[in-house]
Amino acid sequence: GSFRIYTLPDDPTVPPPPRQFCELPDSGPQECIVRIYVCDPYIKISLGKKIVEDRDHYIPNTLNPIFGRMYELSCFLPQEKDLKISVYDYDLMTRDEKVGETTIDLENRFLSRFGSHCGIPQQHCVSGINTWRDQLKPTQLLQNLARVKGHRTPVLSENGKRISYGGRDYTLEEFEVNKILHEHLGPGEERLALHILRTQGLVPEHVETRTLYSTFQPSIPQGKLQMWVDVFPKSLGPPGPPFNITPRKAKKYELRVIIWNTKDVILDEKSITGEEMSDIYEHFWSLDNTEFRIPPKLLIQIWDNDKFSLDDYLGFVELDLHNAVVPAKVSQKCSLDMIPEHKPMNVMKNVKTASLFEQKSMRGWWPCYVEKDGSRGKVEMTLEVLGEKDIEERPAGKGRDEPNMNPKLDMPKYFEK
Repeated sequence: GSFRIYTLPDDPTVPPPPRQFCELPDSGPQECIVRIYVCDPYIKISLGKKIVEDRDHYIPNTLNPIFGRMYELSCFLPQEKDLKISVYDYDLMTRDEKVGETTIDLENRFLSRFGSHCGIPQQHCVSGINTWRDQLKPTQLLQNLARVKGHRTPVLSENGKRISYGGRDYTLEEFEVNKILHEHLGPGEERLALHILRTQGLVPEHVETRTLYSTFQPSIPQGKLQMWVDVFPKSLGPPGPPFNITPRKAKKYELRVIIWNTKDVILDEKSITGEEMSDIYEHFWSLDNTEFRIPPKLLIQIWDNDKFSLDDYLGFVELDLHNAVVPAKVSQKCSLDMIPEHKPMNVMKNVKTASLFEQKSMRGWWPCYVEKDGSRGKVEMTLEVLGEKDIEERPAGKGRDEPNMNPKLDMPKYFEK
């Protein structure tokens, strides 16, 4: 804290010197609502004598768990100022082990003049997923800020599009020029007040990344925890609705890959007549859903099928299903220029990509290559992503197994007797 010492006049009738500190916070206990959002084992929270143990929602088999949970507690400041958040390792047969913990001084945040008890959002919304959650509206927060800084009370124009604050005028147009306004936004005067607040050095709305430490090895970090905390004094009334940060549930998809043809594959063997040849087959697989959040990627490999020695690796192509390279319609237009890794930086923007989840289906030619030799051929494929409902309505077997449909695949001519 801060203190100031100055002499008082001997004559009691003389008025005392002017006070150095104005707008001091109330020194009495403050009952607050504390919301803890943990985005990133299981969580144990202690605040004063209150303990929340969330063992039932542990995340198994991962070193990077995503909890996505919110906890709400009541407390009295400054008596219960230390918020301690601990991460535990779940053990079925033995005692659970504490991974690490982090402690937050709630009194420090509550008394801060930078608004750290509740971060300033980017927009003022009265509905939708980003509904305003502070107890005070932006115009009220701006009035409080003016009083704390010793400025005059902000003056709002009649149409709500201009506010005079701190010796200058602010207009709504200067903040919202060329911006698309959506239906969830609040009134113009509240939006303008929020824009002014965001220029005053207040703490913005953000996710904290806090280091976890263990009492057994206090100098060695035990990982990171992503979270944020809101502190709402009950004297100001109920806060807005909390955020829903529950992770989205994974949807079931099926990726169907049809290999139609290969062309211009560089063959590594020769027949007894001297003709270059190989028994070609393709490998493909995709990264399925696990506890790790990884991009869905399809890897196509071309191999030489050797009967008497190890198979030879001929080439590959990797496709990110969220941002897949659009295939060429004909093989003559298929080249390594389609692959971003083989494209100069100044023409990277010309690489055409699309999300297979949005487009649902792609057919065409993709180039295959190896890192050291460059192009090693082309493969013609159909890629199709189906949702859970379409999987049941349009069944298909693996390869040419039954049910051989959607589409029906005939035996290649060179395999027919």
